[in-house]
Amino acid sequence: MKKLVTLAAAVTMLFGAMSAQAAGDPTMGGLGFHSTVAPIGIREWFSDKLGFDLGVGFSSDGFKNKTPNAPTFKNASTYFVDLGMPWIAKKWDKVNFIVRPGFQYGSLKDDDAVIGNTKKANQWSVSGDFEVEVMLADKFSVSAAHGIAFTQLTDKSGANDRVFTNFSSTGENFTSLGFHVYLW
Repeated sequence: MKKLVTLAAAVTMLFGAMSAQAAGDPTMGGLGFHSTVAPIGIREWFSDKLGFDLGVGFSSDGFKNKTPNAPTFKNASTYFVDLGMPWIAKKWDKVNFIVRPGFQYGSLKDDDAVIGNTKKANQWSVSGDFEVEVMLADKFSVSAAHGIAFTQLTDKSGANDRVFTNFSSTGENFTSLGFHVYLW
């Protein structure tokens, strides 16, 4: 988990330094997110049409029982990584219509000492989104997207892996808009 956060911070600083050196270049980058499962992210525009998204998300919870001779620990953790290549297909004054192919990977581990069970699962997804990004200010935008995705979930909890696949439409409602604050 710490490695992912460190990697995201390093990539953010690298892209910031690259953008600072490119005086007069239409590139910009900043913090924000595209997907609610990976809400800590960056978006870097390499040109006036092509960019890169990197987002991470994680969750960790635990329970410690202080009762003598009782099971003492339940721990669940998940993480997601979201990658995308936004491409501006059409641009208006303050609106970008973006085509965004993407890839997500996630992992879940749930150790429950109370019932003696460990659940493990991995998930990956390939998606194609249509996104509308509205620039509310020079360096601040909100966005919404919808599209399609193929997802595979591998349940590694039992003796044999169980694999589930899904092909579906994607989209969120107005309460989970993406945003970006372009800082460099």
